[in-house]
Amino acid sequence: AGLFLLALFSGTDPGIGIFGLTITAAALGFLWWNWPPARIFIGDVGSAPLGFLLGWLLLGLAISGAWAAALILPLAYLTDATWTLLRRLIRGEKVWQAHAQHFYQRALGLGMRHSDVARFFLITDLGLVALALASTAKSFPGAPWLALSGACVLVFGLFHRLTRKNPEA
Repeated sequence: AGLFLLALFSGTDPGIGIFGLTITAAALGFLWWNWPPARIFIGDVGSAPLGFLLGWLLLGLAISGAWAAALILPLAYLTDATWTLLRRLIRGEKVWQAHAQHFYQRALGLGMRHSDVARFFLITDLGLVALALASTAKSFPGAPWLALSGACVLVFGLFHRLTRKNPEA
């Protein structure tokens, strides 16, 4: 949805927006089956092509000049994966083995409900879409850097909130 909004309001490649809207429609269709209690899971067979397609679209977005937006949109997921991988490498763990150390898994381990974690990610993603749109403002040359800085603050705030001992406070 963020890719579609960027194409609509910032003048980037409309093809990226159409593909983004198509992915959004497919994900919303799948959401019916994956809503708790989930009856079906996307698994590796579904998530790998989806990830490759999103990566391709984000590269296209960056090539079209919206490099900050291409970094901002997936920032929560890039940060989670990178941070988790680095933590495991530093601890000497086998990074190719299954684990439960992503931020959402740690939040669940601290007692948060799935719906709470999903809500936090949804709110963060909406904020990231707004910041990605702001990063394309032509009237302010520093917009990409300012929006990227704001996105980093937003994502680190999310992860701090998800890993607090008392998430309701």
